[in-house]
Amino acid sequence: MINIENRISLSKASKIIVKELVRQQKGLNSKSWDAISKNVKNEISKKLLYNQRAKCVYCERYFIGLKNEIDHFAHKGEYSQYTFVTTNLFYSCNYCNSLIKNQRPTIVGNANINYKINDFLIIHPYFHNPDKEIVFKDKDRVDFDWENCSKLGKDTITFWYWDEFVSTKIRAKTVLLERLEPLSTIEEITLIQEIIAYK
Repeated sequence: MINIENRISLSKASKIIVKELVRQQKGLNSKSWDAISKNVKNEISKKLLYNQRAKCVYCERYFIGLKNEIDHFAHKGEYSQYTFVTTNLFYSCNYCNSLIKNQRPTIVGNANINYKINDFLIIHPYFHNPDKEIVFKDKDRVDFDWENCSKLGKDTITFWYWDEFVSTKIRAKTVLLERLEPLSTIEEITLIQEIIAYK
């Protein structure tokens, strides 16, 4: 999981559009994300991709050749008040997003009106440091050191099935691909942003 240190923010123009949507809908609901302007979604998309270095926030794979989606960590259907909270938004691959959708209720313990003080039951990429919670036996970060992981780290590994063969294989393959074909130039990341942007 990526440790995200820099938070994105919406531009003034996007904030105005969101406020207008909230006014029209008399609050936020499960359909607010679908109703918002594609310009706002494109802004969020580009900022998330840049901030996450064009990688899935959960499995850390590059988005090249993967279906990807903007994910609401606390699901927008259950927690519509967080729909446009930027610390609730991440880019994830379709594989990880489908896992998190299937297990969504287990992510937030006691919900709070203030998003950042929610009781998150798994590692939150903004509010926790995955590198301190999850320990690996190897420098390539493929083999978990279960005994030295925190409880939050163990709960996260279990939530994502990261200790199973398929996930271990994905991590190993990601390391191999990054060594053979590293994605490092701004031009490559910009190209990915343009391809993935909402149309």
